[in-house]
Amino acid sequence: MSGIGKTPPDLGLLERLSRAPGGAIRVDETGKRFTMDDTGMTFRSGINRLFKQGKSEDDIQQNRATLQSLLDEIGEKAGGAVLEKVMNSELRLSGDGKNSYSVGDRLERGTYVSGTLVAELLQITRDVIAQENGAIAEQERVIAEKAEPFKETSRNQLDQHLPGSLRESLEDIRKGGDIKDNHTWDRFTEFVDENRGRITSSFDEKIESQAKWDQSLSRYDVKTGVSTFVSQILLPEFLEAQPERKSLKETTDEDLAKAVRGRLESLDQRNVDTFIEELLTKKEDEDDDDTRGMRNLSTLRDSIAVQLKREGREVVSNEELVGMLDTRQLSDMLREHVIHRR
Repeated sequence: MSGIGKTPPDLGLLERLSRAPGGAIRVDETGKRFTMDDTGMTFRSGINRLFKQGKSEDDIQQNRATLQSLLDEIGEKAGGAVLEKVMNSELRLSGDGKNSYSVGDRLERGTYVSGTLVAELLQITRDVIAQENGAIAEQERVIAEKAEPFKETSRNQLDQHLPGSLRESLEDIRKGGDIKDNHTWDRFTEFVDENRGRITSSFDEKIESQAKWDQSLSRYDVKTGVSTFVSQILLPEFLEAQPERKSLKETTDEDLAKAVRGRLESLDQRNVDTFIEELLTKKEDEDDDDTRGMRNLSTLRDSIAVQLKREGREVVSNEELVGMLDTRQLSDMLREHVIHRR
């Protein structure tokens, strides 16, 4: 995990240990659990600082293990690049005098690990991360500045070639036969026009990617990108949202009767029920005359066929059938039905 970027690394362990009360900090054999030393290491460290004696080999090894665990934590949370710079950074403590020791030197010497040392180590780590982030931000600024002319060229190419590419893409889809009737096709072209913003935005990633390589969109890029987005994204979305449609020939008498009921829902349902029943009443023998219901259904079909032809449509959904029924025509049929029943 890297500490470089907008989200700062979690250095909570170092923050907690930096606030530790006086005394030596030591890690256990697992390298994960830190405690305050109460075995006299603090006293021996003081003697060593004053008289250059008293720091045992055991203390040195313990201090190395503790500091190494803290450095491992930095490497895990902030990344190897940060850890490398931390290791080479100077870490000053009281009593150093004119001497100068890096964090790496402290590790080698087995320096006594206190809350003060951890606080210094934490600040060094934060400074390195800030420097690294600043360098990356400057690098990104330079790259973005260099890429901008290429992105501007790409946007101009997109503006110039989008209309023609869109027209060619729609022509190919029309020839493909996914949408057969003119009415549905008009709805689709409206849908595509409403989504021009999405088509344009679909090029954002490619514009960014090519600019990094000092390149811009070509006319071919625009053409293929538009074709892919319209045929593989917009067309499936549109078709999925469409109700099931059938030709008038495929529309059953029951479908038509249901549409009639929907159109007459505000009227007296007792008369509507018997009217629907009459619509679906067939003649008993092939040689008999068509029933009134059959004649009415035929009239309704003819009326709908005229509308479909006028609108350039070949198919219609059950919901659309309701809107295509002529209310006045239905009212006349219903009135005649009621009179006939009396």
